[in-house]
Amino acid sequence: MKVTYLGTASGIATRTRNQNAILLESSGRYLLLDGGEPLSIPLIRRDICCDRIDGMVISHMHPDHCGTLPQLLATFIIQHKKTPFTVYLPSEGVEPFKIFLRAVYTAEPIVNFPLRLLPIPEQGPAAIGDFRMSFLRNNHLKGAAAAMKASSPGCRGESYSTELFCEGKRIIYSGDVASCLDLLPLFDKPVDLLMCEMAHFAPEDFLELTAKIRPGVTAFSHFHPKFDVHPELLLKDVFDHYPGRVIFSRDGTSFDI
Repeated sequence: MKVTYLGTASGIATRTRNQNAILLESSGRYLLLDGGEPLSIPLIRRDICCDRIDGMVISHMHPDHCGTLPQLLATFIIQHKKTPFTVYLPSEGVEPFKIFLRAVYTAEPIVNFPLRLLPIPEQGPAAIGDFRMSFLRNNHLKGAAAAMKASSPGCRGESYSTELFCEGKRIIYSGDVASCLDLLPLFDKPVDLLMCEMAHFAPEDFLELTAKIRPGVTAFSHFHPKFDVHPELLLKDVFDHYPGRVIFSRDGTSFDI
């Protein structure tokens, strides 16, 4: 299985980083994890065939994680995609997205491929292509949902971390979290790859998370602006003696797992 980071910034793009987006490849098929702007551009420039992209997981409804979806679907229309595309996203976003896609003329019958927008299941497994997955709700949007409760009761603060299985590997994708300790329930058994954001917690908390179970590989992305340039140098004191393999991802970072 191959992992490619298409974007590694948090919140907004920087001079060297696009917004958050990850591409997983298995047996020539692809799964996207989140999508800020731009996403179509790096896919096109890598000659990724749209008919080989099976779906996408949107961890929460912040624009730097979901904002590219309308343009991505418009790109698929222009490219004459024929194969199905499945999107798992928070239930609070399903109907608003459907309304918006109709408003921007990116819905049936103009969409010329099978499109499914499905709510993330809070219990039980899900699957897209070769990837099996389950979801853990985290606390990333808890404060924002409380602040918007009076004016926008439909904002329920749904934010998820994802557990994926593929090619015999167990992978954890943090999405955005309130703290990396939100991931503790997923550290009950070995982790081959942890894809972890680094914008919303102190790096030292990561050492507490991994005190008992150390992932085979940890790839950091979604960097806080203070770690935008050379995070591997700025965080050297924290991770210098960490026994696991750590990757400080940049746009274009790619590796096999």
